[in-house]
Amino acid sequence: MGSKQVIVQFYGAFRSSGAEMVVNLDGQNTVADLKSSLATRLAGQLSMLVGDSVIATGTRILSDSEE
Repeated sequence: MGSKQVIVQFYGAFRSSGAEMVVNLDGQNTVADLKSSLATRLAGQLSMLVGDSVIATGTRILSDSEE
């Protein structure tokens, strides 16, 4: 499977890192993989908050196991 580009829009405490971040993922990934990538790229306390945060589409919250 190819790579995909995900645009993550930030809210709350994450907004201090900007309005959004582009994350490039290779292969088949889960929401947990996306969160791991975000935690690696974010600094300090924000990286620790990623695990307790949710990822959502425009209509629903995604579980960490979803692809």
